[in-house]
Amino acid sequence: MSVAEMQACLARLYVDGALRRLLTLEPETVLGAYRLSAEEARALRDLDRRALERFASSLKSKRRRRFAATYPLLFRLASPAVERYYDRYYQLYPARPGGSFVTELLEFGRFMEESLAADDEAPPFAGDLARYERILFATRYAAVPPRWEETCQPAGAAAPPVAPEARPRLADGVVVGTFRTGILAIVEALEEGLPPPATGEGPYTLVFRPAQDAAGADAFYVTTATRRLLDACDGERTLADLIAAAERRQGGDGTAAAVAGAVQALVEYGILTTASGIGAEAGAGPGAPLPPDPEAWLPGGH
Repeated sequence: MSVAEMQACLARLYVDGALRRLLTLEPETVLGAYRLSAEEARALRDLDRRALERFASSLKSKRRRRFAATYPLLFRLASPAVERYYDRYYQLYPARPGGSFVTELLEFGRFMEESLAADDEAPPFAGDLARYERILFATRYAAVPPRWEETCQPAGAAAPPVAPEARPRLADGVVVGTFRTGILAIVEALEEGLPPPATGEGPYTLVFRPAQDAAGADAFYVTTATRRLLDACDGERTLADLIAAAERRQGGDGTAAAVAGAVQALVEYGILTTASGIGAEAGAGPGAPLPPDPEAWLPGGH
């Protein structure tokens, strides 16, 4: 018995509507591609076509619902392009038994983002929307409970001053993403059932941070200057290195205080951390909104 060959044939029939139609018209063409026993070939040839279609449709719908739970706004667009690329993904990437569904959700988001961004029939923001919901999911999934020591700190307590030798980096779970459209305004409109507004051409930089309750995520815009600072905070360079680089670029008048203040604020708002361990300070900080003009933290920061 060639069980693996029969399973492979069935798996493809479940996801490929054209192959199911060909099975009806030219069964030998379909079955000849597999090393099947005469009994297996006869069983596949005699499959109830309606039952096969119902089962294939139920598998596709079930998988779609799981994707739509993570990408609700994307599927709510009711765009033919979204449905078309879901069909393409479903055909190209069959579900892997025992595989990580989290990994699959992220892979699906990347596939949709790249496909929709290159499709002139899709809404102009559709690729950005797939990217937004993918990063939002990744940030929520990466949220970790605070350390015991953090829970013992007074509510709203400020983080200790960042030392010159500290090596700031993005806190665990924090993601910085660039978008072509003003995606936050588009998301807000879609959530309220309104037509998405036209936004100016980007780039727009967003920071995604696990929420304080570890059950969600915050997303907000940052300026070019803040993005440059976040890029420089790679866990290798010290605060003193960052200050020295900024002084060479911008001069020394007030630069050291501005850079130190910016890093301190980003640490307190859970965007940066000086901890070296994974998950040490993800989501730490008081959780209040960032100052309305982060660019003011860095002199001449355009």
